[in-house]
Parts: sequence; structure tokens; C-alpha cells
Amino acid sequence: MVMPNDDLQLLALTRRYVIPGRPYMKFQGWNLRQMSDVAQSEFGERLGKTAQDVEDEGLARLLSGDWRAKITASWMIAMSSRDWFEGLLGRLLLNGRDGRAALGYVLALTSFGRAQGVQCLRDYVRRGAESNERGASYEWAIAGWKYRQNSRTTPSREGSSFILPEDGWMDSLPSPPEAELISFLCGFVDRFGEKSVRADSRFDPQETFAPLSECSMPGGETWGIVPDEGARMELDRRFTSHPGVTRELRAAVPLAVAADGDFCTALYGLNPAAGAGRWVVSKFGGGIMFEVFAGFDSAVARMSELSHG
Repeated sequence: MVMPNDDLQLLALTRRYVIPGRPYMKFQGWNLRQMSDVAQSEFGERLGKTAQDVEDEGLARLLSGDWRAKITASWMIAMSSRDWFEGLLGRLLLNGRDGRAALGYVLALTSFGRAQGVQCLRDYVRRGAESNERGASYEWAIAGWKYRQNSRTTPSREGSSFILPEDGWMDSLPSPPEAELISFLCGFVDRFGEKSVRADSRFDPQETFAPLSECSMPGGETWGIVPDEGARMELDRRFTSHPGVTRELRAAVPLAVAADGDFCTALYGLNPAAGAGRWVVSKFGGGIMFEVFAGFDSAVARMSELSHG
């Protein structure tokens, strides 16, 4: 597990998708279920739009983070129908080390309605029963299996189907209280999520995920991560309020992640969906200078150059 303050790219994603509004509290299920219909619709529409905008690599990186990042990524994967994450989510679920994040894995695997994911739910339940380790995700997995068991021929969200094999032991388990919740959550995903096959489905999250498990913290003595959210927000405000910053850049919602010692030079992550680039390096001093970069490494190199100057 990588913590946001240990990885600049993860911090940029966390500030954009995890911190605002603390959606991870709703992703644990009952908080979302108990919202009013109007509030559910507003949240679902925002989440659906955000889930479509985030890039595959960003989701893979969030899955390397803490439980808040992991459950957020899992929900956005479900909402955007990215079933090519099924293998990685199943692996993370069966690893059994992610606690509350496992709720998101179960929800995504159930929502896909695909054979591999449903079999993974069964394996997870069996493993939990044998080891007597039965957290909330255990009950969710039983509920997910039974939700997909309603018809032996289970349609996927792309319209294909598979035959759900019979399993006497699973069938004999009583339906947990979470059964109604899982039904509601899958209905929520179907209502507000993406339903078409996406063009970027050749992305292999398992190949990308492995190297992301190690922290990447460039910088050094002259600049580094800004650990305090209040200080990061002040950097955001200072940059976006400057009259020299273009409207296009403001629309990309720059979010600060790193700075030099006196906060004159700073590194910001941009929303890739805005089409303005991915990173911007700014330098204040009698005015403002900024440069936009498509790649992280190029932005980091420029950050080092300016912080030494």
C-alpha cells in the first residue's frame, strides 16, 4: 500500500477524486442507500461523469493507495464498465488484506456480471468460511453471488451471458442483510454508470499495477511534496487567481502537490479530461511563469531546474 503523501502522482489523483466530498463514505453502502432520491441522483450523475473521465492508469494507481483510494477506484471502474480490471480486482479481493476496500472490489465484480468475477466471489466466501475471517465484505460477497444467482443465465452489461454453475454449498448459505443493499447498489451502477463498451479496453491493469506498488518520490533537497492540505489549497488559490493564468488552465482545475522551500516554484496536477495537459509547473517572482507538460517525468525535470535557479 502506498500513501498519498509518499507518491506525487497518487497524491494528485487523491486530491482530485478521493478527498473532495469524501465519496468513499458513501461507497461503503448504507450511507448512499439512506440518501434522498434527489441526493442520490445528483451524486450518481456527478460520479458517472467523473468515472468516464478518469484514465485507466489513474485508476490502477489509485488501486495501489490506501483503502479510501482503492474503494473510490473500484467504484469508478464499476461505473465506467471497465471489466478489463476484473482480474486485478479479483486478485486484490482474494489477497484478503484490504478491509473496507474489499467492499468496492465486491461491488465492481458483481456489477460486471461476468463468470470470472462471480467465481471469484464464491472463492472469497469459501476462503472466509474456512479461515473464519468474516468481515463485512464476506457478507457482501454472499449477497453478490446470490444477486447473480437469480437467473442461472446471467447477462453481462455488454449483453452477453454465461451459465452460472450450481453450487450446493453457496446455495445453502442464508441471504445476508446486505442482499437488499447489493441489489440497490447494482441498480445504482446500472442507472448512472456507463453501459457501452469502451474503446480503451485493451489496457492491461495487471501489467501496470505491479510497478506502481513502489513509491516514486522525485525532488530532493530543493523541493518536495507539500504534506499539508491547507498549504496545498493555498497554492491552488494563488495560482488560479493570478490574472496571467489562462482560462483553459483554470478549467483543468490545477491541484498542487509539490513546491520548493519558499513556495515560489510549485507542481500542479491537471485534469486530463480538460485537454490542457497533465501537469503544470509555476514560478512566482515579480510575476508568474508557468509551463504545461503532458508527461510526469518532464514536469519533474523542469521543477528541479527551476527550484535550483
